[in-house]
Amino acid sequence: GAEDGGKIRPANHLMADPSELRAVAGVTDRQYRLLSRWICALPSTELSQINLNTLLPEQSPLVAMIAPGRIDPQRARVAVQQRPAAGFDDRLDFWQLPGLAGIDLPSGAVDQTKLRTSFFVLKAWVESSDIDVRETALIDARAVPARVIRRSWADAS
Repeated sequence: GAEDGGKIRPANHLMADPSELRAVAGVTDRQYRLLSRWICALPSTELSQINLNTLLPEQSPLVAMIAPGRIDPQRARVAVQQRPAAGFDDRLDFWQLPGLAGIDLPSGAVDQTKLRTSFFVLKAWVESSDIDVRETALIDARAVPARVIRRSWADAS
């Protein structure tokens, strides 16, 4: 990539790690800290849909962002908290929950959700008497068996 005022711009390729956003010209440390919990880097150009069956209540703003100005984060949070213990069998069931039913969703909004996760991040920390190591792995579960497609190691000490 080209340098620009001390920042390195990633070349025209997919980002391999969310931290690469820091290298994009114009992205400040403050902006990155605000965004970091909401971003991911996947080895695909396909839409990264939100899994309604694994979404945590504190992640409900992601649902609100699907329909800007139509769903407030609190309404989305209540809907996420109403998820059945076994999850949804159909993503339309989520959109028919009290508080969401009847909302005029933008075209394609339902398509931005799904019920099965495609990628998982595994974070492991191994401690022993002489070494502490952290591993982060990206697991692709789109095919069976699932496979590790990216792995990084760091000395935790």
